[in-house]
Amino acid sequence: MDHDDRRVLEHVQRQFELLRRPDGDKRRVLADLFTGLNYRVLPHFPPPIANNEWSEAAREAISDETPYGPAIIAEGGGGTLNLESGESAQPGFKIIYVPLRKGETQAAPLRLTDERIVVDQLMREGRHPEALIVFSDPQQQYWHFVNIRRITQAEAEHRNLKKRHLLRRIAVGPEDKLGTAIRQFAQIALPTDQADSATAQQIQERHNEAFNVEQVTRDFFAGFKDQFFTLERRLLDQVDDREWAHDYALRLLSRLMFIYFIQRKRWINDDPDFMTHYWHTYLRVTGGNDTFFEDWLKPLFFSAFQDSATASQILRLDYMPQDIKDALRNAPYLNGGLFAKIKLDADHEGAFRVEDSYFDELLHTTEDAAQGPGFLERYNFTISEDSPLDQEVAVDPEMIGRVYESLVNISEPGTDTAEDRSKQREAGIFYTPRTEIDLMCRLALSDYLRTHVGGEHRDLIYQVIFSLEPDEKREADQEAAAHDLWPRIAELLERVTVVDPACGSGSFLVGMMNILADLRMRSDDYVGRNPTLYALNREIVRTSLYGVDVMDWACHVAELRLWLQLMIHADPQPGELRGPRPLLPNLSLKIRQGDSLVQELGGVNLAHLQSAVEISQSTKSDLRRLRVDKLSFYDAANQNHIQEAALRAQEQNIFLRICAEKRRKLQEQIEDIDGQLALTNRTLMGEEQAAVNGSDRRRLEARRAECEAQAERLEEVRLAIGRQEQLPFIWDLAFVEIFSGDSHGFDIVIGNPPYVRQEKIADPQVKREQSRDERGLYKQKLQRSVHAAFPEYFLTESGRPRVTIGARSDLYIYFYFHALSLLNPQGAFCFVTSNSWLDVGYGKELQEFLARQVPIHMIIDNQVKRSFANADVNTVIALFGAARRERDACLDHTARFVMAQVPFELLLHPVFMSEIDDATERA
Repeated sequence: MDHDDRRVLEHVQRQFELLRRPDGDKRRVLADLFTGLNYRVLPHFPPPIANNEWSEAAREAISDETPYGPAIIAEGGGGTLNLESGESAQPGFKIIYVPLRKGETQAAPLRLTDERIVVDQLMREGRHPEALIVFSDPQQQYWHFVNIRRITQAEAEHRNLKKRHLLRRIAVGPEDKLGTAIRQFAQIALPTDQADSATAQQIQERHNEAFNVEQVTRDFFAGFKDQFFTLERRLLDQVDDREWAHDYALRLLSRLMFIYFIQRKRWINDDPDFMTHYWHTYLRVTGGNDTFFEDWLKPLFFSAFQDSATASQILRLDYMPQDIKDALRNAPYLNGGLFAKIKLDADHEGAFRVEDSYFDELLHTTEDAAQGPGFLERYNFTISEDSPLDQEVAVDPEMIGRVYESLVNISEPGTDTAEDRSKQREAGIFYTPRTEIDLMCRLALSDYLRTHVGGEHRDLIYQVIFSLEPDEKREADQEAAAHDLWPRIAELLERVTVVDPACGSGSFLVGMMNILADLRMRSDDYVGRNPTLYALNREIVRTSLYGVDVMDWACHVAELRLWLQLMIHADPQPGELRGPRPLLPNLSLKIRQGDSLVQELGGVNLAHLQSAVEISQSTKSDLRRLRVDKLSFYDAANQNHIQEAALRAQEQNIFLRICAEKRRKLQEQIEDIDGQLALTNRTLMGEEQAAVNGSDRRRLEARRAECEAQAERLEEVRLAIGRQEQLPFIWDLAFVEIFSGDSHGFDIVIGNPPYVRQEKIADPQVKREQSRDERGLYKQKLQRSVHAAFPEYFLTESGRPRVTIGARSDLYIYFYFHALSLLNPQGAFCFVTSNSWLDVGYGKELQEFLARQVPIHMIIDNQVKRSFANADVNTVIALFGAARRERDACLDHTARFVMAQVPFELLLHPVFMSEIDDATERA
């Protein structure tokens, strides 16, 4: 770092510290801030920007408690600013200050909705196309520096669409960690030789780069990787168990990061800097004797966040000051998961230690802007996740998922990027960008609603779901009300069920949760309900979201991200943090660990046992009771009566009873067929002959063989389950209320299945290196699992394979078949995968199956941006309907292949969706 860079960092730090103080002349601080960055600042604030023609909402957003604003306070580059009026003879880059009315809560002192309304108003006038907007609360302690990036320009003008803007903000407030803010904001400083010559567009590009969230993500990941490898190496030096050291290092760092998120809610001792104070109290009390991990962190992890009886054990820790013990004892009662003491914690306990020097690298604070604080103190943690049009330049919960997905299969410190990516490719883990996730969730929901509401409302459904701006939503909602659609839409949104069969860190589940919450809030306005956003989010996770992943760590991270998303709008009273029930729900029956593709015991395939056979009323009643008990477990109600093990046993008992009932029904069908086959007629000559002959007899015999095979398989399943103490994940069992209930499958299946090349396919639950023969056996199981999913298509009447999946098929190909089998008959499917299956030689079997059995609604290939930046993979987004069981049912269906020449951000618009649907075959 050279002298000029250090000077700029120190300057920004000094001014940011002054801005967030409760006193002082903030006009002077702002002026000094931008002067030091080589922007031309007015000697005094000019008259406010005229807002008499602004919308009522924009005028109401502005605070009337400050003596000035909104106003242009500075300019950069070659513009000529009139110092008296604030007007420009020629356009330069503007710095505009806008004081906003007070936010609703201390956690949200500035309303993001108000910021967007004001930005839209300023941009609508077209007088400030390149600008940085500086927002503050009325007391001028909380500040948002907002970068505006247009994401619809030429295309919007061509279609006369309203322009959309991506708002990216840097937050500066009394409780914000300033490390990230200082480093990023310092990048907007203009070089001295460009201060008067740079164009507004050049300065805008400089700001766009400074506010680039991906840059923060890369920096955070690089730092996290260093800290992870340092800790892993320290553990390996003491314990010769690489797998344990890898997993333990990840879990310890994840626990610390989670605390950094929840302290932003002031849930621990009403202190947004709890970990800082906890660390410094330890140093003050002990002098730093290398006991922080054992004597201070473990009680925080394993006692403070548990039930009251466990938390009360902290009172016996005589070495802690009383105020610290009180803080831990009154910490929120969370919910197992990340802070449960598991086998990983018990393994090698007492055989290793983590010295204070390591935690000092994470937790120390400093006043030196150039040196910077410890790794975790360096970043601003925000519990809210970004949306397609709003981003904060900070660390959000999504980064935990990205860190895990990047590090979980890398165990050697010092590997270069190419090797890292190679290992990531072997695991098939590639992170899906937010915009693609948002687009896919909206596509799937549009398809689901259109199927149930009716195709005649297609454009209106697109308008409701793809409206992102407040005024767009208002217009769409009024139009839906005019057509009396809200009661039906509200009903469908309440009962929708969504599953990601390879959920990873839960990105699609979080994305779907956010969109469903927005839609349900809007629908509730029209049907006369008024739930809190927290209650609504909790209900969505409770009834609508399901996930499965083969990796145990992925399930825990998915739970963690859903918890953090719930926390955003949770606002418990202090006494409610430590109640008899956990603050966060139980998610272990919603997010299941297991192999989504292969579910075999002793060669018996336990998957896809659902059939059209009706189950008894008593079993239906037990299914309803199981559903109620699962919801009660989720809510952590009656904690002493409903335990997870009991519910899993309940699932198993109902599953076996359904198998027995189906077997009895099949036996009855066999007896009925035998009776028909035994019927005889007497000929004119007095001889007896079979009453059923020819093709009718062959049909009955084939049906009898089919029933007999199904009955035998059900008996094999019963015996196989009886021989096992612990069952593997089985779709029909884990979600028995979904597959044996009224819906017979999920409404939406969505995700990004792992991309594992065919030569690397192996049993993912076997952690050791597998031989070629073992890998071959697993691929045979994959083949059998697809045959069981769609026997009508893949098997002959005698049970022999009619169609076989090619040996060169990568793992994601099997996910296509299985995901389609999870849908109910009116369901919607949306995947992002490699486009290699579209190759005639490679994906022939999948192509033929889709063409014959599946309504292909849309396949989107984006030519502008690759979905997986770290993968040598070209991707497509596929939107399908549910597979049809009758053979060749979809041969006449029209498939739409979309070659997008614009970024995905542009496709997030109802007009583009309707245009795609209206497109005709290219000549």
